[in-house]
Amino acid sequence: MSLSIQQALDAAKSQLPSDSAALDAELLLGHVIGKARSYLFAFNDAAIEPSQLGTFNALIQRAAQGEPIAYIIGSRGFWDLDLHVTPDVLIPRPDTEILIEILLTRLAENTTSRILDLGTGSGAIALALKSSLPQAQVFALDYSYAALKICQSNSASNQLNLPLIHGSWLDAIKDSCIDVIVSNPPYINSNDSHLSALKFEPYNALVADDNGFSDYKAICAQASNKLRENGLLIFEHGFEQADELTKIMKHSGFTRIETFKDYGENDRVTLGYKSTAPC
Repeated sequence: MSLSIQQALDAAKSQLPSDSAALDAELLLGHVIGKARSYLFAFNDAAIEPSQLGTFNALIQRAAQGEPIAYIIGSRGFWDLDLHVTPDVLIPRPDTEILIEILLTRLAENTTSRILDLGTGSGAIALALKSSLPQAQVFALDYSYAALKICQSNSASNQLNLPLIHGSWLDAIKDSCIDVIVSNPPYINSNDSHLSALKFEPYNALVADDNGFSDYKAICAQASNKLRENGLLIFEHGFEQADELTKIMKHSGFTRIETFKDYGENDRVTLGYKSTAPC
């Protein structure tokens, strides 16, 4: 049976439960036939080859079961980058771009600052920063070798030089003169109801002990000995975590602490400065 592009999209949308069903169907069909979404709109009466239609329908079934579109097609756009993603890494979210925007207001475009991204995953944050601050020294760290492999692939495909470090937070870092530490660590409580919607993403990259604060505490304590004087520590966090995270940062000696909201007007990013340091 042969269907046009529009007929296939209409049939697919009715099978997808998400609010973005139309967009999801378009992304999947474009992926299958190797065309941009603009092609689908311009040639919506074009027939789809039977083999492509079969592949498309199979992908729609996966999406209907809740598998994220980014994992199905293997990529997700972030900042001005196209990133390869697999279930070994979290899918980059638009709200994380808030962190990038805030940090860029604190650094000159020609900065040569040493910037360390902890728990880099796909490399989204580190690569966005390197893309926007080409003279900065940006390093990406992760405990997962699988994640570092994905990050390395994204570094190469986007033609950005990004040194990779394997380690558990700052244990592997000997340098005590870092200018900026940035992190979007695991911060979800293991009992959080939102986890059910994230079942396809890596559990260890999502969940933290101590009601979601264990990794923040570890990073803050270690960062005190790694940042230079007036060095900046900036986190992404859960929408209800800003107050407790501020207390943790203050306890570790950070000052001038500020919290910023995401596109949905939820607290999402908190930063602070180290007032004294070894260098």
